[in-house]
Amino acid sequence: MTNSLSADAVVIGAGIIGTAVAYELAKRGQRTISVDRAPKAGYGSTSSSCAIIRVHYSTLEGTAFAFDAYHDWEDWSGYLGAASAKDLDEARFHKTGCLVMKTEGNGHLTKILDNARSLAIPYEEWNEDEITRRLPGYDLRCYAPAKRMEDPSFGEPESGRIEGGVFFPTAGYISDPQLASQNIQSAAEAAG
Repeated sequence: MTNSLSADAVVIGAGIIGTAVAYELAKRGQRTISVDRAPKAGYGSTSSSCAIIRVHYSTLEGTAFAFDAYHDWEDWSGYLGAASAKDLDEARFHKTGCLVMKTEGNGHLTKILDNARSLAIPYEEWNEDEITRRLPGYDLRCYAPAKRMEDPSFGEPESGRIEGGVFFPTAGYISDPQLASQNIQSAAEAAG
């Protein structure tokens, strides 16, 4: 007896990216086979992920991609579709927001703010007073440029202060990136 498999696409990797690719293809009627050296979805590098969700990137394409995915994290059950009805334990998105400091090294976030405005991504610009009001223990002294641990002045502030930052309310983290990969794998299987 010959056992043969056929598929429209072979997806290499079953982490968060690979399972999402397989799911998106399955939703479009494509049959996929996922191949991974790990025994289960999400057991590779995804299992070591810090699972940060953010929408501030230096390229417009990267920012658009992240903002689109943010909406899926916001409605994870809706994104998973039929698989969500299987009484699965689902990963959770914890929306905390994040504050990114404006520095000379990051161009005072000019490009990132241009991208956010282009895509109508919400953000708040905070000056030094606002940062101190909202985060009273925050140290606004400047520690750049980075120093090696062997440097006698390692951990010592340089001259100058952080004068502002940008708060992105859409940022957060996923409770369990491995589980998120398994959620998407189940959704891909349910989609065909």
